[in-house]
Amino acid sequence: DLAEPDLLIIDELHLQHWGKMRKTIMKKWTQCKCFGMTATPHYYVQRIEYKNGGMWSVTECCAIADGYFGEPVFSLSREQMKELGYGADIQIKKVNISKVRGYYFDSPEIYEPLLKLHAEQVKTLTKGLKNGIIYCDSLAHAEYLRNCIPDCGIVTGTTPTKERKNTIDSFVAGDLKFITTVGCLKIGFDKPDLENIIILTNVKNPSNAEQQIGRLNRGSGLKTCWYNSVLNTAEPIVGSTTKFLIKEF
Repeated sequence: DLAEPDLLIIDELHLQHWGKMRKTIMKKWTQCKCFGMTATPHYYVQRIEYKNGGMWSVTECCAIADGYFGEPVFSLSREQMKELGYGADIQIKKVNISKVRGYYFDSPEIYEPLLKLHAEQVKTLTKGLKNGIIYCDSLAHAEYLRNCIPDCGIVTGTTPTKERKNTIDSFVAGDLKFITTVGCLKIGFDKPDLENIIILTNVKNPSNAEQQIGRLNRGSGLKTCWYNSVLNTAEPIVGSTTKFLIKEF
């Protein structure tokens, strides 16, 4: 067993795994101070599960939602971070791309014209872009677009570990220009020269949106978040602060 530390530092505090950590570790560590960090201190998180070939969205509580941490004691704005030499200029641009529904992929022989129209619109958008992550609505959606866009890979929750690593390594190295994904590459993924993200989902969770946009905040220069205004009537908000929360117990 580890000896109880004086200070416990937790990154990505908004993730649900912290609740599990607390139930186990903190039963033994009752005197140490705890310092948590997150760029998205929202009061719920969203977990993606795959069941019977479909995608399920599950809202869960996390350490913040449980009331374990209070309001931030320190925050740093993006403007302040840029003054210190960190972060990029992020612009938000809307595009009108036709909507695809899940049942289109169940009967492609019927809905192929609509699927082709959607794919052609996305393909047209990617032309001229250096690189980008394409956030899709379902596994079938991500697979369909991957097969339509040149120099494109795919990473999802069902991608085997070795294949996932090889695909991400190729994307980071620039051998792949684009990656389609669903439920992945939002938190902790770093590619400093990433210039674009394309959000083709209906963004309901502000934490998800800010984490996706946050992939552009690595490196420097002008970067673009493209969002589908057919699905999202409200413009995604670029996260303005990095939050630090602290709890003494």
